Parts: sequence; C-alpha cells; structure tokens
Amino acid sequence: MPTGPYVTSGTTYAITPSGISATQFRFAGGTANVAFVDGHVETRTMDKPSVAPFDQTAWNTASDKFQLGFLADTTVPYSGD
Repeated sequence: MPTGPYVTSGTTYAITPSGISATQFRFAGGTANVAFVDGHVETRTMDKPSVAPFDQTAWNTASDKFQLGFLADTTVPYSGD
C-alpha cells in the first residue's frame, strides 16, 4: 500500500496523492459497463464531483476530452446495498 497523508490502512481511494483513478464513459449517452467483485455488471452514468486537492480546471478539460468521470460522488466503498 502506498504511504502518505491521504492513505489510511484498510481503506480504498478513487483519489490518491499521486493521481486520480477514473472511469472512461465511452458508450452512448456517457455510460460505462461496470463489473463488480460479486460478479454482477451494471451500466452506470458519469458523476463529476470535485477532485480537490487537484486542479479542477485541468481535470474538467481532461474529463471532457476523454469522457472521464467517477461511478459515484463519494469515496465510501460499495457495500452491496
């Protein structure tokens, strides 16, 4: 596991000190097919929350150009609910 001020043991992050892990929503209507660990697949739409502490303007430019976004506007792990 990487170390740093944004990393806590036992948790996962979509946003890390070294970069942003995003999904490319490349299908019609800005959707992506997402496979979950339990084996099910969902078609999801993009969510564009703030990416602080990163530069929001640079992120918005890259997001629009490459259709990048997130599956949710929260960093709470998926619980199956």
